[in-house]
Amino acid sequence: LTRYPNSLKTSTGSVHDMIRSSSILITRFGSLIHESLIMGIPVIYYNPHKETMQYDFQCNDSFLQMAYSEEELRNALFNLQNNKDFHQ
Repeated sequence: LTRYPNSLKTSTGSVHDMIRSSSILITRFGSLIHESLIMGIPVIYYNPHKETMQYDFQCNDSFLQMAYSEEELRNALFNLQNNKDFHQ
């Protein structure tokens, strides 16, 4: 993600502050998916190794997208960045 100057890496800082200041969250596991969605931040569940997902949720084009490859990740980013529901 070093090619993207506005990307944030997680740190020991306040995760909620980082999520709140983000427009999209890209993650693989953890409760950040739920926390981001509750805060109104769309999520891309990036799973390039196609590991078994332990969550029981459905992906959709507006709030939560799944990506298994770099191309799918690029497409998901493009789709979410152009989603008018999140750019009011």
